[in-house]
Amino acid sequence: MPAITSGKVLVTGANGYIASWVVGSLLQQGYSVRGTVRAEEKGQYLKEIYKSYGNKLELVVVDDLTKEGIFDDAVKGVDAIAHLASPVRVTRTDPDEIVVPAVQGTANIFTSALTYGSSLKRFILTSSCAAVFTISDKPRTFSEEDWNDAAIEQLHEQGKNAEEVVAYMASKVFAERATWALYEANKDTLPWDLVVLTPPFVVGPTLQPVSSLEELGYSSVALFNAICVPSQDRIPLTRIGQCWIDVRDYANANVTVLETPEAGGERFIVSAGTFTWEEWAIEARKFSKDLPAVDEAYNPAEVRHLIKYNTTKADRILGIKYRSMGESARDLLLDFKKKGLWDGTLVDVRKSQASTNPK
Repeated sequence: MPAITSGKVLVTGANGYIASWVVGSLLQQGYSVRGTVRAEEKGQYLKEIYKSYGNKLELVVVDDLTKEGIFDDAVKGVDAIAHLASPVRVTRTDPDEIVVPAVQGTANIFTSALTYGSSLKRFILTSSCAAVFTISDKPRTFSEEDWNDAAIEQLHEQGKNAEEVVAYMASKVFAERATWALYEANKDTLPWDLVVLTPPFVVGPTLQPVSSLEELGYSSVALFNAICVPSQDRIPLTRIGQCWIDVRDYANANVTVLETPEAGGERFIVSAGTFTWEEWAIEARKFSKDLPAVDEAYNPAEVRHLIKYNTTKADRILGIKYRSMGESARDLLLDFKKKGLWDGTLVDVRKSQASTNPK
């Protein structure tokens, strides 16, 4: 497909943590955006944040991802789709509450695109590295060729007794594989192509209005606890980690995919690198001494990371530039302070404000 440098992009789940930044990146680059929300009031803060773009931002209500034909009208007249809407929580008693909406929602929008997406040129699916990596006690580097089949097996074995994280990972595998199957079955006659992005742990400022820590997403709460909450035992913080990407870099990656013809038909892992919770705490403390003490003896070179990603393909084709952990940690602190969740003092606030406020 040729580069898509203008036109209208459908962003599903537009009011979500990641999608709200994707909306902003698209608007800043000159695209028009049609965003789906589950209820009209959930999108009001987006209208306020991006009011300078006027009617270039349109919001439509899609109240049930699992309803057949729910996306039929939404896909009409758009040049691209960025599908991010998906459940992120599951009750312990019924994993189907996350698996079924994730799979059915993705299948529904893909089917609507097949039937009504006459102007569509590219479909971008946000999957997750949860669909890629397999939990193990041995270090391993994963690539786009890998799938988390172990999560599927665990879900089948444990059924309704499966833990939340197992159901979440399995839902990502099911949804992405279903999308690829639909694409492969129809690609010879499609006037558009598919790109899948698999981010790891997504961090960074939150655009949604929140009044308490409990209203933040999982990643923000986890980082708040690692950075701002005193811990008598810091050893777990020095040994537990994963890989990460700043939410703003991930939003920009969606734009880059639109502008890169060679991305068509590809699966990409987009990751800035590894982390431990202690590293986040150390980086944050560089910008404020009003934070708990860190382990002064911590040496990142001694950490045994069990999960790493080979990002060669994304580096070569997309050329994504990633923020440093220090910049992301600084901006998280500023965000916590602006939301009244932390009352410490920061240095270098002016630069932080420039990087956390969407234009």
